[in-house]
Amino acid sequence: MSFALLIPAIAALVCNLGRRSAPRELRLETPYIWGAILTFVILFLAIQRTALAERHLDDPRPAPTAWRRAAHAVQGHIVERLGQLRLSPDEHAVLASITVNDRSGMTRDLRRRFSTAGVAHLLAVSGFHVGLVSGALALLLGFLPLTTPCRLFRCGLMILVAWAYAAVSGLSAPAVRAATMLTIYLVGVALRRTPEPYNTLFASALLMLFVDPFSLFDVGFQLTFAAVLFILLLTPRIACLIDVRRRWIALPWRLVAVSLAAQVGTFPLCCYYFGRISLVFLFTNLFLMLSATLLIPLTLVWVALPVGTPGSFGLQSAVERLTHTLVAVVDRFSLLPAAGVPMRFDLILLIGSYAVLILGIHAATRGSRRTLFASLGGTLSLIVYTLAQHQFGG
Repeated sequence: MSFALLIPAIAALVCNLGRRSAPRELRLETPYIWGAILTFVILFLAIQRTALAERHLDDPRPAPTAWRRAAHAVQGHIVERLGQLRLSPDEHAVLASITVNDRSGMTRDLRRRFSTAGVAHLLAVSGFHVGLVSGALALLLGFLPLTTPCRLFRCGLMILVAWAYAAVSGLSAPAVRAATMLTIYLVGVALRRTPEPYNTLFASALLMLFVDPFSLFDVGFQLTFAAVLFILLLTPRIACLIDVRRRWIALPWRLVAVSLAAQVGTFPLCCYYFGRISLVFLFTNLFLMLSATLLIPLTLVWVALPVGTPGSFGLQSAVERLTHTLVAVVDRFSLLPAAGVPMRFDLILLIGSYAVLILGIHAATRGSRRTLFASLGGTLSLIVYTLAQHQFGG
């Protein structure tokens, strides 16, 4: 429920697009006026949409649309084709989950192992997966000349493929967020504009909330936007802590920085919803993300190839070996002592943790002593609250 408080800030930030070019006397008023107007419009539409949906809760569920039936049929075909691989039931379930978001074969124990290893995000199609598919397509289209028609064709095809992949994977909140952000970015590229990352993220959130206000209370929606927001905020700052000049080291270090930023951003939410955190995520994320970067595109290419195509057997062997390795690494790390520890947050700790994080980032960025002391005071308050809670609650 606390995420509803983010809507005014989101609207105000989106409306700051033209702040630099505005006259000096309008800089303090105009962005906030338009931000307030947009906030009230979005809230009004969200309330009306929610009220309309609640009136029809008891109505019979409508039959699935033609495109949903088609997407489900494609997903079933892919899962059936994956059944031809020489994999164990757990490995087949993992591969079906990370490629097309089919979780029918996932067991509770398998989910627990991935969660303990700190890589549960790989099991759901998210921005990472959509980015891999779009990136692989961009590499395939790299031979096209840099002319305007080719640029428009490349951007249009990438948008189409991203949304088709999101649809086949069930239109989960992370996949829709990634496809929406990619669409906004590619439209900017097609128009020779460079979209601002934060505005792209917030615009995606507003569009998703406009279409379905109930998304605000979806765990996947909250986790994906928290992760991407803190990736944008923290990744450059974490990456610059170590000056890496060699390319073969720079890429792994960049992935570590992204993983750290995402873990920091989702840590309070994970403690609030799941009550458990992983202590080995730093050791597993780098290797498993690199493995998934190879596994997902190779799997989709193998599925798309007709049976008996020259080279498909070698591709099949590579997919099987990568899947064996991925699941084996997860099993090894999930069995380590204290790989995952219980940690439960209530609503006060959730809100307080994000307040301390935002104050800490602001203090580190601006060098403000007041913000730094406020962040330290908030941290001390949360520690005292936790100790008092254990003392009187236990």
